[in-house]
Amino acid sequence: MLGKNPGLVPSQGEKIACLFSVEKKYSITCVSAKVNRAARLADILSTLIRKRRDLDLVILDIYSGLNLFMAETVGWLCRKLQLPLIMVLHGGNLPFAAKQRPARLKRILSRADAITAPSKYLAEAIGQLGFEIEVIPNVVETGKYKHKTRSNIAPNLVWMRSFHPLYNPAMALRTLSLIKDFAPASRLTMAGTDKGCEREMRFLAAEMDLTDRVDFCGWLDEDGKKHVFEQADIYLNTNNIDNTPVSIIEACAFGLAVIATDVGGIPFLLNDGSDALLVPRNDAAAMANAVRRLLEDPTLVQQLSSNGKTLAERSSWKNVKPKWENKFNEVLALKRRLSTQPLNKTPHSVASRS
Repeated sequence: MLGKNPGLVPSQGEKIACLFSVEKKYSITCVSAKVNRAARLADILSTLIRKRRDLDLVILDIYSGLNLFMAETVGWLCRKLQLPLIMVLHGGNLPFAAKQRPARLKRILSRADAITAPSKYLAEAIGQLGFEIEVIPNVVETGKYKHKTRSNIAPNLVWMRSFHPLYNPAMALRTLSLIKDFAPASRLTMAGTDKGCEREMRFLAAEMDLTDRVDFCGWLDEDGKKHVFEQADIYLNTNNIDNTPVSIIEACAFGLAVIATDVGGIPFLLNDGSDALLVPRNDAAAMANAVRRLLEDPTLVQQLSSNGKTLAERSSWKNVKPKWENKFNEVLALKRRLSTQPLNKTPHSVASRS
């Protein structure tokens, strides 16, 4: 729940917990907002132990890297406490973790009673380890966004991710540098939390003589995001690794024309030429050509903008909520069935029986 801290983006887990908390039939415990990983893990474990008699379900977000240790520990404790557990897969790096240490990831996931993922990409990649994984899309509160169908557009670009090499912000600057000759009025807004390379990007913009064309506006709250997206026409997604970025879905909800690198889960989310334009990884020239194509083809822009709205609606709460409730009911029904088994039978997770 790190999004409770200033400047940090709320996770999908936080958004879903918040949406369910307004429903009177649900009582939600959210943990943990502690930034320090050790303190966060201790907070999660102590909460599970303290509230074990009050909990019907535990929902745990799974990421790669050091967070796998947290997932392993929490999964082990849930099994010991006999708490039904739903694991939710996230992050474009998780398939690489599956290839590097498949036995460990299988051990972690085998402690779940159900596994979900926000994309077919993750479901297929991790499903190869022998698990049944249901796709439940990321949530975007589309009702809060005002969709505007674009056609004749200006070269107003926006890039919004964390300033980290994985998200390749330099590609957005190189794209802007390539389009400024045929689009003299082009501008780029770069928004997001600094994860180590924002200063480098500011220097790069100066070296490319782009300082007057680039607005570094930092992390955006909901109001700031609405303002920036309503003023823009084209959204650039330059990631080297990706899964199902909410920022792309938000851009589609606003009606922006999306240009994205065809990495990871992006081709599973976007259809090239239908609801976005896809370009090769780290190919600024291809992205610049895609911008030119949009500027010269209002019909294509209108098609991408209109289809983007349909894409975003698949992630609306009214469509996603029933999928979660069905999953809750499925896991609770499994819990009831297992509780009636003879004591000499060992329960198995739903995931391990695929």
